[in-house]
Formats: sequence, C-alpha cells, structure tokens
Amino acid sequence: MGTELSKHLFLFTLGPVQSFIRQARKTRDLYAGSYILSYLCRGAIESLQLRCGAKAEIIFPSLEIESLPNRFLAVLTGYEEEELKSIGSGVENDVRHRLLTMSEKVLTELQLREPKGFREQMESLLQVYWVITEQGHDFAADYKRAESSLGSLKNLRVFSPLTEQPGRKCSVTGEHNVLFYRGNAGSKRLLAGAVEADPRFPQKYLGDGEGLGAVAFVKRCADKCMSGNFNPDFPSTGMIALMNAAKGANISYEELKDWEAQHFFQLKNKMPPSPELSGADRGRVEKLYKRMEKKEISSYYAAVIFDADDMGKWLGGKLLPAGTELKDFHTRLSAKMGGYAQTAKDIVKWPQGVTVYAGGDDFFGFVNLFYLFKVLKALRQEFDRLDLGTNSGGMTFSAGVAIGHHKTPLTEVLGWAHKMEREAKGVDGKDAVGIALLRRAGETTKAVQKWKCTDKLWTTDVLVGLLERLGNKTFSDTFIRVLGREFFHLMDEDGMLQNDGFVFAEMKRLLTRACWLEIKPGETKEDFRNRKKWLVEEQAELLKELYFNSGSLSNFLSTLNIVTFMDREVNQGDHSTKGAGSSFFPGW
Repeated sequence: MGTELSKHLFLFTLGPVQSFIRQARKTRDLYAGSYILSYLCRGAIESLQLRCGAKAEIIFPSLEIESLPNRFLAVLTGYEEEELKSIGSGVENDVRHRLLTMSEKVLTELQLREPKGFREQMESLLQVYWVITEQGHDFAADYKRAESSLGSLKNLRVFSPLTEQPGRKCSVTGEHNVLFYRGNAGSKRLLAGAVEADPRFPQKYLGDGEGLGAVAFVKRCADKCMSGNFNPDFPSTGMIALMNAAKGANISYEELKDWEAQHFFQLKNKMPPSPELSGADRGRVEKLYKRMEKKEISSYYAAVIFDADDMGKWLGGKLLPAGTELKDFHTRLSAKMGGYAQTAKDIVKWPQGVTVYAGGDDFFGFVNLFYLFKVLKALRQEFDRLDLGTNSGGMTFSAGVAIGHHKTPLTEVLGWAHKMEREAKGVDGKDAVGIALLRRAGETTKAVQKWKCTDKLWTTDVLVGLLERLGNKTFSDTFIRVLGREFFHLMDEDGMLQNDGFVFAEMKRLLTRACWLEIKPGETKEDFRNRKKWLVEEQAELLKELYFNSGSLSNFLSTLNIVTFMDREVNQGDHSTKGAGSSFFPGW
C-alpha cells in the first residue's frame, strides 16, 4: 500500500472588517469598503489555487457568492512543512500586493501624483492572519484546533503602528493625515505635498472642504480600479428614500442616478433649487419631480443588517446530530449560503432597496421605507427554507434595523443598526429583529421582537396589517397615542404592568372608539355593528399576540409608536378627521 498523503487545514482571514466598512460618509464609501474586502479575499483564494492547483480544496465559502466573506478554509494535500509556510506567506504577500496595485491604479486613472505617505497609509491597512494545522481523522477536532490557533494569533500578534507627523486628519477615518483635499480643508494644518483637487475634479470623489487620507480616497474612487460587478452608481440614502415614489411614477434609476437627491427634496420642501444647477439641469430635475410629487415621498430609509445565530456552533459541529461528517456539512452549508446570498440580493433591489453585502449567513443593505416590513419577512422566510440536510432544525438569524432621515449622519444610522442587532441576539433564543427609529428631531425609539408571535403568525404580518388599516382609515392612530399616555406612568421600572387583562380590556375599548367604518350600500345597522365588532375583536387579538411577543408593555408601546411613525411616512394620511361621506355613522 502506498503512503497516505499528508493533509493540512489552511484557515485564512483578513481585516479590519467593521472599521474599514463602517468608516464612511457616503453610501458609496460603505459599499466600496465591503466590495474591496470581498475582492481581496477572492484574490487570496485565487492565489492559493494558482500556487497549489488541484492540491487545494476550498471548503468554504462557496466561490459562487458574489460578496465573499473575509475568511476562507481550505484543505491542502501532499505538502511538507516548509512548503506550507511558503504557500501561506505567498498568499499573504499576493493580497497585500493586490491592494497596492489597486491604489496605484486609482492615481493613474485620475492622473494624480502620489503624495508622500500614500503607500505607507495603504500598507498599514491590512491585518492578515493565517494558520496551517495538520488534518488527521477527526475533522471537527482539527477545525476547532485551527480556529483556536487563529484566535491566539490575533491576540498575540504585535503590529507596528503607523507613525505620522501631526496634521489635519482624514474626514472619514479620523486616523490618517489628509493627502487629498479640495478648497478650504484646513490648509494651515495640511502636510506639505498633499494633493489639491483641480476645480474640474469630480465632486463625487472629493467634496468641497473635504480632506481624505489614502485609504478613504481609494475607497471613494474604487470605481477607477474595480471592474466586474462593481456598482459605480451606488445610490445615496436620499435616492433610497425616493425609490418608491420614482417607481410609482415609472421613473427608472437610470433617469435619477446622475442627480443629487437633495434637489428633489428641496422641491418637496418648497425650497429654491441649488444654485449649482444650470437652467437646463434645473428644468430636467423639476420635470422629474413633477412626475413624482403626486406619489408618497418619505425622507426616511432603513439600514438592515443580519447575522446567522450561533454560526460558530454550527461550524464547530455543536448543533449537528451525532455522526454528522463536519467537512461534508461545511461544504453543503457553503453551497446553500451561496444560493441564499443571491436570493437576498434578488429581494433587496430596486425599488425595494439596494444590497451592500450578501454573504449568505450575513447581510447588509438599505431598504426603502415603503417595503421595510415585507422585505424583512421575505429575507427571514427564505432563510427558513434552507435545507441543511441535518434533521436538527433550521438555522435562524437576528437582524438590526435603523430607520433614519436621509440627512442623518450615516455613521449614526449604522451604529444603531449594529446596536439593534446585538439587542436582538440578546433575546432568549435569539431569532429576533431589533428596530431603532431615529427621528430627525433627535428622539430615538427602539423595540425588539421575535420574528414570530406564534408558529403561524409572523410579527411583520401583524405590523403590515396594522399599517394597512391605519392607511385606509379603518382605524385611527388615536388608540395608540391614548394607550401610551394612559399606561406610561403605570409601568414599573422594567416596563411591565402587573395586570395584563387591564391592558387588553382598555385596548379593545380604544380600538372600538378608533374604528372608522362606513356603512356599505344595503347594509343594515345590525350587520354594520357585527362587522365592526368582528373587526375590532380580530385586531385586538392580533395586538394581544404582539403584546405577548413583546415581553413587556414598554416594548409593545415602542413597537406601536414605530408603526405610528411609519403610518405618517408611508401612508402620509391625515387622521385628524373621521372618515368622509354621509354614510359614516360615528354613534354606532
């Protein structure tokens, strides 16, 4: 018998992830950061395959995923220890070289000279870690050892910090010295050699008074060094807020993408157009707005993120039935997540929103407010349909949502989205969604709900149904405001009320008073009363389930407050009057 060839696990990861992506002033910065990390990880895998050929088997992720995560696992066959070290170092060097090549291409395409410190700032960005461990007959134990070794490496590795002269710091990262600027960008504090943008330099790359370091500048100008599926016209938060109105007016994104969203909102708020618009351009913008103005236009949008629950336990085999081959499960999971990633992108696209990153087990995107609850349900419902072939129950995910005004700083909205995801994962059993509403006036309302009130009742369906009934004026939102006002001072410090029955009785009474039904032609008073009674009881039962799902009265009232806000923005109805027409009978 021949000697069995040695096998080794190669676990590779690069970063930083959160800081690199979230350091953004514009959505295009955010998208570019995510895309670049995926591009670099794909480059690392390609480097490994080029070096090893058929001797390298990629376990995860699936290369069919467009947005690759920042890590991968491979099995290398038939290599000695020194060869393995050379392979690992070679892949790392190739990734670092790939980043520098990208940055140099940006300067070349934009015909800019390389300022002093540019290369140093780019070289300081990447944090690359990799471990190679021998694979025996227990893949699960070997994988656990590789993960442990990688964790230890991250904890122990010492970095050489980037040392720079004192000077004005980057408008985006706040860490690097400004190397590119336009106009009055703190010129007294700029270092000698910083590049000033020519007046003809595109504003989308560098705004007035803005100063960027190398990393932020390369992200901003990523369309100059990226190709393939990179979206150079990634919409702004304002454009995301406008999507529903544009779709309703049969306006495509192609017609909108060359204009700043602020022009349309200025017209909505009856403000004079921006002086930067020429007469011809002003006419085009006004013509587009006239097509949209009869549609519902909200100034708000939603940032949505989610992450699979207990992913570490799934990958480690802790949640799998005894006897399950972990390597096969990794391969199967990778393929399933690849398919779901595409499904998620198909859900969150024009006019519902836009996807920043879809990796299968995690997601980040922006959603138009008019589609929010339906998009959330679709994302979670499709995740339920993943067949992992383990007979151990399906995977779940917890999501964080931040609803913000299009002029609210993007970093604030992103911070709340991540905060709400953490709060959702803090719920017993996870599998929840946390929503934060950031009102323009500064007030923040937050609520966390499990995805389902009962086995068959989705929480999002309860919210959508209530929104629809508020929108068609079946009910006035008065009952929500009165309910909150009555019980706010009766709750204990944990947001609880001892007598649930009292809440349900008062909620039903207020729903009856807030029910705005009109008598149908030929309908008797008795039939009308019965129909109204049935409608009130049905709505009361749905809200009762939402109450139990909320876990506390305060969380329940916060959820209803968010729905009230959504009603004002999405339905944009005036609830100050009680219906219309002589067929309305308020005394019945």
